[in-house]
Amino acid sequence: MVSLKKYSGTFYIFLKNQTLTKFQYRGTLWADILFFIFGYGTQFYLIFLLVGKFGTLGGWTQYEVMLLYSMSILSYTIACTFLMGLYNRTPEKIRNGEFDQTLTKPMNPLIYEVISSFSAYYTIHVILGIVMVCVSFGLLNVTLSIGNMFFLILVVIGGAMIQGGVLVLFSSASFFLIGDNPLVYSVFVTLRLLNENPISIYPPFAQIFLTVIMPFAFVSFYPAQYFLGKNDFLMFHPMLQYLTPLVGLLVLLAAAALWLCGIKQYKSSGN
Repeated sequence: MVSLKKYSGTFYIFLKNQTLTKFQYRGTLWADILFFIFGYGTQFYLIFLLVGKFGTLGGWTQYEVMLLYSMSILSYTIACTFLMGLYNRTPEKIRNGEFDQTLTKPMNPLIYEVISSFSAYYTIHVILGIVMVCVSFGLLNVTLSIGNMFFLILVVIGGAMIQGGVLVLFSSASFFLIGDNPLVYSVFVTLRLLNENPISIYPPFAQIFLTVIMPFAFVSFYPAQYFLGKNDFLMFHPMLQYLTPLVGLLVLLAAAALWLCGIKQYKSSGN
């Protein structure tokens, strides 16, 4: 209980500072908002045009693909709010020895890095992601019951844990590589982009990889079938549409365990 109170108090301080810093420059803030709306809106509209031109994409209509994209973006932005800072900062801190300071803090190193790396920058992204998901369901004429809305929240959290867990997993590579890992991030971006389409359009190996090895298919593809009443499970069992929260928790825990194990490989390179 004492640890929880300590962590929550520390997180509140970082959250307050990050938020005040972000909203201090209102001109920049509004410029960012317009940029994000234009960027996500353009991608959203391109999906509408491209899929609409061909009718369907692997049996998924344009609005259904837009829902996949929206769910993926929403969970991704939530993950980035808490864990992108950890991913970006870890290589540099290991390389210059600054990570020594983290090890001297009176709390779990991973928890400290997550709390101190919290980014209010992605808050706007999250809001836009919520709007996109709502618009997608509206275009599909899907009305969610209270139970389904609760499940959707769990799915989004689970998807955020999957994408965040992969960020932590790739971040742990810095303990072994001692430096930046642009190739690793390129792999992450590629996997995330694959997840924005129905995985049924990919060859069997890719479907297995995105379901079993790097389970990005649980971010949007499988849970979307529950909300849309589809039956596009390919070689897998329909039960997968309910497992996103569990898969997300397992991925995040496994990634956290690997990150903490990576600390044992850490050798200070500071002066």
